[in-house]
Amino acid sequence: MIRTLSLLTLVAAAGVSLAQSPAPPAAPRKPHSFTLHGDTIDDPYHWLKDKKNPETIAYLEAENAYQDAMTKATKGLQDTLYKEYLSRIKQTDLSVPTRDRGYWYYSKSIEGKQYSVHCRKKGTLDAPEEVTLDVNALAEGQKFMSARPAAVSDDGTKLAFVSDTTGFREYFVSVKDLKTGKLLEDRFVKASNVTWAADNETLFYVTEDAAKRAHKLWRHTIGQPKDKDVLVFEEKDELFRLHVGRSHDRKFLFQSSRSATTTEQRFLPADNPTGKFQILLPRVTGHDYSAEHRDGQWYIRTNRDGATNFKVVTCPFGKADPKEWKAFLPYNPA
Repeated sequence: MIRTLSLLTLVAAAGVSLAQSPAPPAAPRKPHSFTLHGDTIDDPYHWLKDKKNPETIAYLEAENAYQDAMTKATKGLQDTLYKEYLSRIKQTDLSVPTRDRGYWYYSKSIEGKQYSVHCRKKGTLDAPEEVTLDVNALAEGQKFMSARPAAVSDDGTKLAFVSDTTGFREYFVSVKDLKTGKLLEDRFVKASNVTWAADNETLFYVTEDAAKRAHKLWRHTIGQPKDKDVLVFEEKDELFRLHVGRSHDRKFLFQSSRSATTTEQRFLPADNPTGKFQILLPRVTGHDYSAEHRDGQWYIRTNRDGATNFKVVTCPFGKADPKEWKAFLPYNPA
């Protein structure tokens, strides 16, 4: 709808009559039905889901040709608008630096470059700049590029990053040696998120099913082939999505299963990557929570006991039972 409105706006601004315009392409209807939750659904445009189908590609090319024909008279206006937009943007700019384990991390945009450059400085902001990831370099030779840093190893020598070259949110994991600038792993697996264990050699990542639901947690050792990766956990309930990360004090790995209303979080000491994740609080329908660790205590944000807008409680490590909870930020209905 947004694209259609902008197209009509440009056409009207250029004084082009819709009566003079070419007819838009019409996608052929092809019989197709499927059953979902006991209901039969007819979808005559199901064939368009096949991205490699020559008919799909031909139809999309016809759509693009139609747009080009409809907006041909607006080319001058488009150029004028683009130049005005560009004049109001600070093209060479820096993000706000953030400090993490002795480094200041930030990204920057450079005039004339399409993508961000991710950098860091050791110790102070006056230190020499180190480029951790130049997305412009990754984009060379690619029709599309979306890439971002995911996590730096605890010793600061390795960067795990993800990149998508399709535009379909299909992110693959790579690992870069920050001392040499060389890739240690190059797009070895498609994953929704990734984090390091404390040994600087082990990565945990989560893969998705055909519906893009994050559901499997894997353990990977740098330098080992992907077929040696270990399946750590599979979330089989289709209402839940899986996530892996680290506690802010970096002492624990967190594995979280979350639905729209319910959470179950597991933890593992980050320096014991081959260990077994332990359940912090088992899933109970309607209990939405998230935990952090600091100085031997759990800090739990929870909606339990009617805390609709959440409260924060603490409890000693190893004693997460609600009977051990102490109020840290009591529930406030307002």
